[in-house]
Amino acid sequence: MCAISFITILILVLSNVAHKKYNFQQEKTIQKEHQKMLYEDSIQNNKDSIKNEQIELISSELSDINKTIRETKRIIHRIEKQIKDIKENDF
Repeated sequence: MCAISFITILILVLSNVAHKKYNFQQEKTIQKEHQKMLYEDSIQNNKDSIKNEQIELISSELSDINKTIRETKRIIHRIEKQIKDIKENDF
């Protein structure tokens, strides 16, 4: 009878230990998956940040080009007006 009680208790203890070990492994797996997700999110955030910086840089450069084009058009218009004025005053 004592041996049966001992074996029963031993089985319960071993079952409990196995269950705790399984839960620990599951928790480790969940933590690893969570860390992987955080890492992937971080990489994506870095990619998005770099992309946004590139967009801002390109936008700024396009703005500068646009300003240069407007200034060039003003200069051309002024020169055309001066040429027109010179031609009118010549005759």
